[in-house]
Amino acid sequence: MIRETDTRLGLVQTTDTGSVEAFRRDPRFQLVFFDDLSLVFVRDDALPPDVEPYRVLAPEDLNLGFLAGADDTRVNEALTEAVRATTLDPDGSRAWMLRGALARRIGDLDQSLDALDRAIELDPTQMSYHNQRGVTLLDIERTEEARRSFERAVALDPRSYAARYNLGLAWVRLDQAGRAERSFRRALGLAPEAAEVRLMLGALEDRPARARGYLEEAIALSDDPALVARAKALLVALD
Repeated sequence: MIRETDTRLGLVQTTDTGSVEAFRRDPRFQLVFFDDLSLVFVRDDALPPDVEPYRVLAPEDLNLGFLAGADDTRVNEALTEAVRATTLDPDGSRAWMLRGALARRIGDLDQSLDALDRAIELDPTQMSYHNQRGVTLLDIERTEEARRSFERAVALDPRSYAARYNLGLAWVRLDQAGRAERSFRRALGLAPEAAEVRLMLGALEDRPARARGYLEEAIALSDDPALVARAKALLVALD
């Protein structure tokens, strides 16, 4: 477990799914927050050689107490830190965003939405804020509002895999299969190794051979037992 006292720590922020998966599998890194905004502890002597795509953050840039939220046994502790930060600095948009994301993790969706609304009020230019707001709105079944949040996120960052993928989920819930498929295809173009988007494309595809291809690829790419089980169930249904 990496400690706050380790002065050689840095943080890498990235929204690129492929990069996050590489961090997840590399023992030199510890993934500490993974949603649409991903933060990774990294030792300063273990930065990837192509560091240019990443924003490297010093530990003091972000209270490490937030990041305890990656450990599900400490989400409440992390949320307490986020609440404290928004109290001390009510104009800090990043703290409000993390407060909203952590509140969602404990099921406090009202607090989550309020915090994310505040983050966006303070800085409406951040893709991740709109995307996270959309995720919370999906949780409370305000799907049309979620769609609009995801579309705003896509407008701010057309290369965001998370925003494209989540927009596809919103279109699925709105029974707009064609629009959902287009969103998922664009997401796949941004993250070719993403298993979850192949699962969704396989579920939507009405041509059995192509659907089978997507689902088999999803199984091969994923180490998530729930995703693999769902893909296998869909394959059985094709037979």
